Amino acid sequence: MTKKSKIKKLITLVILLIAVLATYFVVGKINKEKQEKELIESSSEDADTITINSIDTDTIVSFSYTYNDIAYEFYKENDTWYCSNDTSQELDQDKLGELVANFSNVTASRLVEDSATDLGQYGLDNPTNVISVTDRDGNTTVYNIGNLNETVNGYYVSSNGNNTVFLVSSFPTAFAKSLDDLIKTEDTTSDETTDTTTKAATDTTSETTTDTTQN
Repeated sequence: MTKKSKIKKLITLVILLIAVLATYFVVGKINKEKQEKELIESSSEDADTITINSIDTDTIVSFSYTYNDIAYEFYKENDTWYCSNDTSQELDQDKLGELVANFSNVTASRLVEDSATDLGQYGLDNPTNVISVTDRDGNTTVYNIGNLNETVNGYYVSSNGNNTVFLVSSFPTAFAKSLDDLIKTEDTTSDETTDTTTKAATDTTSETTTDTTQN
């Protein structure tokens, strides 16, 4: 084989290699787009159909989560919720009830992977948040919150150390609450009523004083 033939053959092989690599990347991109499309369609069709866990909220005695790098722990005593971070604060019990209600039926829009071997691709090897809840029998359920999938606006979630990965929408964001958000504040309506009553009493006193002075 002449030198010219060798060069020609080498060039042909290089061209073939480039063609194979180009095909590989194109096919990979097409498959990725197809998977994302299927994920969107699956999430739309089967939204909120998979129950990860359900619990009777009346049996819940404590729960915890992290928000803005601060871990919050709440516990129930004599039907009243307190925060372990600062027990002196009086909490809005209605707001705490709303948080607890999120545990009643935790659902997923899609089962992503049944036995994931690489939790890192979902951000579950180092969760962005760990939400836990305990009932009066001492049973604790833990939810690990992973990355946000912006394509379908859902978070990857695993539960109780299992490698089953779900796609969940609103549950993780429900706990975006600081302690300040949950502290009880004065009722605006009551304040307005008090102010109105005080003003009326002041006006009456003023009128009485005026009448007495004129007499």
